[in-house]
Amino acid sequence: MTAKQHNPSGDESCLRIVVSGSECTGKTALARALAAVFGAPFSSEGARDYVNELGRKVQFSDVEPIARRQIAIEDAFLAGDSRMIIFDTDLFST
Repeated sequence: MTAKQHNPSGDESCLRIVVSGSECTGKTALARALAAVFGAPFSSEGARDYVNELGRKVQFSDVEPIARRQIAIEDAFLAGDSRMIIFDTDLFST
């Protein structure tokens, strides 16, 4: 289970910018601002989206689905032709 590390078009690498840090420190706001400044796509945090849809507290059994969701989000963005993508978080910081 790994996210793609490059733009699959093969001609140019895709710069991945990941905003990482503690909860409630403004990561999402910073990621959105960077995306706006650079005209780059922005990816929301998969774990937050998962929890919002879940309707209950996260359990250990949710770890793998959260990781799979984050990888799917990253892969979907990396499948495009953008030269830069701003990620609110990544698999390691989720």
